[in-house]
Amino acid sequence: RFLQQISESLLMSLYLQTNLRNYARRLEEMSITDIMTGMLNRRGFMVRSSAALEKAKNEGKYFVLLSADMDSMKMINDRYGHQMGDLAIIRMGKAVRNLEKWNMIPVHISGDEFLAYGVVTNIEEAEKVLSASYDSIREINEKEPWIVKTSASIGMFAAIPQKDDNIDYFLTRADHA
Repeated sequence: RFLQQISESLLMSLYLQTNLRNYARRLEEMSITDIMTGMLNRRGFMVRSSAALEKAKNEGKYFVLLSADMDSMKMINDRYGHQMGDLAIIRMGKAVRNLEKWNMIPVHISGDEFLAYGVVTNIEEAEKVLSASYDSIREINEKEPWIVKTSASIGMFAAIPQKDDNIDYFLTRADHA
């Protein structure tokens, strides 16, 4: 009887530990994911992008950061309401998510601001990613017509990271572009 009780206690402890680990993983994932788009949020970007930057630095490859600000969000919200504004953000999110084909990581920073980042071999590949971002927006408008055309101002910065380069440096340069 005593051994059975110990066995049951150990099994219960293992069950609880497993569930706690699963809940902790889920909470962590929720804290870095944007609820509206399912993409990384600002916190997720700050947590995960440094690994890609380090990879580019170590391998002598280009770290690419695209910064996209949606056009006409205020007009959409004012004219059609915030629910339609949310739909506009979701549409833009779909366009940015299409960059995953290019091994880019999509990010919904906040409101009408999006990012995509990744590592590429050369500047020509980075330029193709930028071109693909505009193509993706165009495709959304063609395949899924909506009350307003989805559009964005997109800046890109791509460089082989130097010793002291950090994410803020790339963010600033992409924003200025």
